Amino acid sequence: MPKEVVDRSSPAWNKERITHSSASDEVIEAFSAQCADDMGRFLQARAEAIVEGGLMIIIFVVRPNGTLYSQVTPNILHDRLGSCHVEMAKKGIVSEDKVDTFNLRMYYMSTQEMEAAILL
Repeated sequence: MPKEVVDRSSPAWNKERITHSSASDEVIEAFSAQCADDMGRFLQARAEAIVEGGLMIIIFVVRPNGTLYSQVTPNILHDRLGSCHVEMAKKGIVSEDKVDTFNLRMYYMSTQEMEAAILL
C-alpha cells in the first residue's frame, strides 16, 4: 500500500475512497509508483527462479493505453462498493475512520506501464 495514500497529511490521502480510480492525480501517481516497484521486484524474483535457458509465461491483466482508471470494469465495481462503504458510514453502520483508512490494493497497469516494468 502506498504510504502516501494512508497518510492523513499527504495530498495523496484517499479519503472516502477504497480505490484510486476516481481519486486525485496524487493518489493515482502513488498507486502507479507502488505498482511499478512491486512489479519490478516480482519480475526480478521470477528471473532469479527460472533455470538457464528456461521459459516462463506470466499472464497479467492490464488496461489499454489511454483508458481512464474509472473506465476499467473492476474499478467501476470497486467504486460502487466504495459508495456503499460511504453510505454505511453516513448511517453509522461503520465508522468514517474505517472507511477512510480502507483501500483496495489493486492497480491495473497500462500496457505501456507493463512494458516499461518488463524492460527494466
